Amino acid sequence: MQTSTMLFSFVQYVRVVVLGVCCATCFSYRASAQTPSGAEKPANQLEMLSLEDLLNVEIVTASRSSKQKTSNAPATVITITDDVIKVRGYQSLFDVIMDLPDFLVQTNSTPEYLHQFTLRGVQGMNNFILLLDGIKISSPTNELLPIMENYPVHLAKQIEIVYGPASALYGADAVTGVINIITKTPEDMNGKVLQATLMGGTHTYLNGSAFLSTRLSKDVSISVGAQYMFDQQPNLSQIEAYKKDFTGIDALKTGSFNTVFGPAKVTNPVKPEYSAPRTANNIYVGAQIDNFRLAFFRNYARVSQATAYTPNNAVYNDDVFMGHTITTMSGSYTKEFDSTFSSTTQFTLSRYDMDPLSNYRNVFTGMEPGYKYAFGSMLKAEQIFGYRPIRELSLTGGATFESFYSIPKGADLEKPVDETGAIQATLLGTRNARNPNGIAADFFTVKFSNIGGFLQGQYNPIEQLSFTLGARYDYNSRFGGAFNPRLGIVWRPSNSTTIKALYGSAFFAPAPYFSFQHFGSFFYDAARNQYGSFFWQLPNPALGPVRTQTAELSLRSFIVENFSVSLTGYFSALSGLVSDVPDRGTVNLYVERDAQGAIVPNGRNLYKGIPVGFIQTTINQGSQQNYGGTFQMDYFQNLGNNGTDRLVAFASVSYVEGNVDALGRGNAADILQIGNIAPLSARAGIDLTIGGFSISPRLIFVGTQRVAARQSEAAPTATDPNARRTLNTRQIMPGYALVNVSARYQITSNIAVFVNVWNATDARYRTINGSAAPEDALRGASGFEFFAGAPQQPIRVFGGLQIDF
Repeated sequence: MQTSTMLFSFVQYVRVVVLGVCCATCFSYRASAQTPSGAEKPANQLEMLSLEDLLNVEIVTASRSSKQKTSNAPATVITITDDVIKVRGYQSLFDVIMDLPDFLVQTNSTPEYLHQFTLRGVQGMNNFILLLDGIKISSPTNELLPIMENYPVHLAKQIEIVYGPASALYGADAVTGVINIITKTPEDMNGKVLQATLMGGTHTYLNGSAFLSTRLSKDVSISVGAQYMFDQQPNLSQIEAYKKDFTGIDALKTGSFNTVFGPAKVTNPVKPEYSAPRTANNIYVGAQIDNFRLAFFRNYARVSQATAYTPNNAVYNDDVFMGHTITTMSGSYTKEFDSTFSSTTQFTLSRYDMDPLSNYRNVFTGMEPGYKYAFGSMLKAEQIFGYRPIRELSLTGGATFESFYSIPKGADLEKPVDETGAIQATLLGTRNARNPNGIAADFFTVKFSNIGGFLQGQYNPIEQLSFTLGARYDYNSRFGGAFNPRLGIVWRPSNSTTIKALYGSAFFAPAPYFSFQHFGSFFYDAARNQYGSFFWQLPNPALGPVRTQTAELSLRSFIVENFSVSLTGYFSALSGLVSDVPDRGTVNLYVERDAQGAIVPNGRNLYKGIPVGFIQTTINQGSQQNYGGTFQMDYFQNLGNNGTDRLVAFASVSYVEGNVDALGRGNAADILQIGNIAPLSARAGIDLTIGGFSISPRLIFVGTQRVAARQSEAAPTATDPNARRTLNTRQIMPGYALVNVSARYQITSNIAVFVNVWNATDARYRTINGSAAPEDALRGASGFEFFAGAPQQPIRVFGGLQIDF
């Protein structure tokens, strides 16, 4: 019933979109072609364009070589231009991703990094890499980190989103794709030097950004950008639809929490007011000196650690947070020796720091602050060559050396780590009268290197046909070698149709966090004068990479000059999935052994020599297969005024499905449908510009959501022996429809005002809570530490002013 209602809503919206297109088109021909009274003609107005001009822009990400049209690129690519960023009011990379097909964004769903991203059925933002002008700016050691206003778009000339595996070019972790933010140059500023934006919104939202780009001389230019955001966020406990979820919020006033493990009275005081703010900032400095390019990028994100927890099991205070900083410095030198040969030399230093004040305060820390610490760095040197011996053939190749150093996030600490001295701390809750120093925490130091080399060739025997063949080999000192080939065929049977057949493989390097993460707790038995523990998650240094292979077929055809349709289908196979398993009986790293090193039968599980009831670790186990596709329609209409008045309409429908053999045994009875997806999703919207006014209403439709399947959730029956592969009601959540609207008015060539409305229909909906177990969706939040689906924010209105100088 829920699904049919959602589908009906989607159909109704499509009707509104189509009607809007017709009405807007009619209105535009009657509207004045002049800019508003008293306004100057915007300096950045474009000339008369076609739909193919908008969709077929030049990109560099798909081949790491000279620019090529998206239609010729051996990949499925979407580009978001500066013009689109303005019309749609995008303020961060998160805003952009929300509107991209094939992405499922589970907003406000996890205390670790706020949002969870799933692309083509593969969950995790660390499965795609983020670049700024081709330099990696996501975590150097691939921790899972927030994507919000810490990743800017105000400085972007365009954003290139490449779907599919890209390890053949970029090495580790480019499993599901690459997102490359291309910064503006002085020539892209349309005669201006500085662009500044100030924005405010409901529930105490502040966002300011500025970008300066200027040429100091013929061969020297400099660009500087900065952004700051603070969001107090709505108090969800005051929203009627979510009050049941926040039944225990009064615990903040009493300090007594009725946790899932029993009553807990805090020792460290809590603030009585609900507060779960988030903040982010970023700064960029780039300089071009002849053929040299230098860049500095630093960002920070701070999110609440109570997100997605029920209020009796976490403290909703502003000092309970996780903070992350990434600092990247890079230098490159590019030289074109002649029309056939070019060379680029790059050096990158990247560093990740967890804010030492980061802490959890939840049921797993006894409702007391449990501090965390983590650090990671990468030093990278890369040499890339381009060679075109004949017009029909281009070659790109290169070699890479990377050196990594990491201290992965570990157990809960009693106090913040003092980074000015030796990295040391005491485990939370282990101090007592007989052991006033407590138990020292482990900090694992992980040092490793990677050497890689790649070669790719693109051959165009005729103008309508292109072949791409490439491969990359990496040798990692932690887990050995990885070979990743790539093949692409691009055929244009006519000027209006492009067909692409693609194959690629990739690998996800086991981040130190996944290999060495450890968490749990010790308790002290005073009567026996000894420590004990019920549970610990402990490291497995031998964890290996996850590997994937993907085949893809796509077609784009211009039915008429201003209307195109595209269809993309893919199939991916993943192996070596990372699974949590009992240490005993699998890896046996922490079982009791005798003097000869043999496992003691019926012996204890031990960590630091202390008995632990259950020890869990990670191994590479299992496989997954995903398949799906996207159907998209794009419509474009020039409305006069030399092409500055225009209407762009788009609609896409995406489908993803698959199965997972989490146990890796190959038994049909063990295979389940993949979880953490919404098999059906759709997006639609209009970008309408008339004179100095633009408006962009957009719909995100997400069908029935499926949480992660568990092996024990279903059992075969006499009438349906495949019941294990079918998710029951305990593993699904209702879908939703989210409408966002942006409007902008160019008052003069230098001044514009804009309004963004999030959740314009004020819908009450939930996304998959990344930490919730499947049974939570059936039984509700009561009695569980996590919400049964993350409650979402109500309507929010933001207004802003942009000034160009």
